[in-house]
Amino acid sequence: EITTGGMCWGKGVVNPLMDSDSIFHKLGGLAMLVLMFVTTFHVWNLVLGVYVRQIVMISADNEIELEMQHVHDGEEKVRWVQKILEDSDVDKDGCISLEELESSLKANKQLVKEIG
Repeated sequence: EITTGGMCWGKGVVNPLMDSDSIFHKLGGLAMLVLMFVTTFHVWNLVLGVYVRQIVMISADNEIELEMQHVHDGEEKVRWVQKILEDSDVDKDGCISLEELESSLKANKQLVKEIG
C-alpha cells in the first residue's frame, strides 16, 4: 500500500489488470506484481542493512573497550613488576644481586603468581 499511495494494490491494481482480456493489461498486472515484490525486497534490505550496521558499530565499540582493558591490565602488571624490582634492591645501589632477587621473589610468591 505504501508504494501505491495507500491503495490496496491487490484488489485495486493487480486484480483488475489480471482479469482484463487484453494481454497488455495482464503483462502490466504481472509487471506491477513484480514491482511490488522488488520494492518490498528493497525496503526490507535497507532495514536489514541499517540493523547490521548498528550491530557492527556496537561490536567495534566493544572490541575497543576490551582492548583498552587489556592495555590497562598490562600497565598494572608492569607497575607490579617495577615495584617488586624496586623492593628487591635492598641496599639501594641501583643493582639487584641474585640473592636480593631470590629473597624478594620468595617473599612475593603470591604477587608473582598473579602477574603470571
